[in-house]
Amino acid sequence: MITRLTLSTGVFLLVSGAAQAQAYLCPGFGDVDVRITLIEGTDAAVAEFIAGADNPSGGGDPVTMRSQRGGDGITYAGGDLLLRGTGDIADLTSGDVSVHCTLEGAEATSAPVEQPVETVEETEIVEVPIDDGAGEATPDAAGGANIPAISLGGNLRAGPGTEFADVGGLDEGTEIILQADTGVTFNGYSWWEIILPSGEQAFQWGGVICVPGGGVSGVIEDGELCPSVDAETGVGEATADASGAADIAAISLGGNLRSGPGTAFPDIGGLEEGTAITLLANSGIPFNGYDWWEIELADGQIAFQWGGVICVPAGGVSGVLESCL
Repeated sequence: MITRLTLSTGVFLLVSGAAQAQAYLCPGFGDVDVRITLIEGTDAAVAEFIAGADNPSGGGDPVTMRSQRGGDGITYAGGDLLLRGTGDIADLTSGDVSVHCTLEGAEATSAPVEQPVETVEETEIVEVPIDDGAGEATPDAAGGANIPAISLGGNLRAGPGTEFADVGGLDEGTEIILQADTGVTFNGYSWWEIILPSGEQAFQWGGVICVPGGGVSGVIEDGELCPSVDAETGVGEATADASGAADIAAISLGGNLRSGPGTAFPDIGGLEEGTAITLLANSGIPFNGYDWWEIELADGQIAFQWGGVICVPAGGVSGVLESCL
């Protein structure tokens, strides 16, 4: 099996076989699963957000983690993630959320046991009517009368939480209407009652919902993650206050290309590690410490790529990796 990994230096590796890398699988981390691969011979690890119960397309770009010295077992930290463990067992923590992880390939001594996800103390438990299994918004729910929004994909539920029945799924970029904030929160976002393009009603977690223009709490608050899309080309435009970057020679360390500045936009291809590109403009839209860039390929094609997989040999450019080492 071939697994794509990334180091903090930004270099993508193709690692083959368990002898070169060990990976911990952490299921049920919010609405995605997380695979953390430890790179043998280095102090680096890579957290990849893969398909989960409520986000079949995975979630976001990889996060590089570094080994933290001292104590027994392993400790890796990167972004807002912290992995601690001994042997085949570890715990992955982000803020008040923690899930259990197991080493992939480890022999099980008993039947698999589903580990609970620890949620924030403020989470409310909503009683479910026995007849249809759908939860109702709490009386003090913030509400959200007919707010146009965009789903970044994932499953729909019959009520406000993963304990409710799966009633379908949405594609990335689907336009929806926020009908009500249920007041039930998970990992900093609310569960929302939404209206689909078909007129059906369902529930979805606000961590995979954004509102063009922002101004709504309980969802992804950066409205620039939902820029307007050209109806003919589907290509998003950089924000008006984008810092710009006229014709800067750069190198892509591999990864997908998008038609606009964010994972909400369609995947339009990919680049191999070491591909020479030209930075045309910084879109002004950040993710995990790096910006989304409008780039030009050698064949003249225009696309967008995340700065966390871009470096500039000459240095001196913010929003990308600091070096190409």
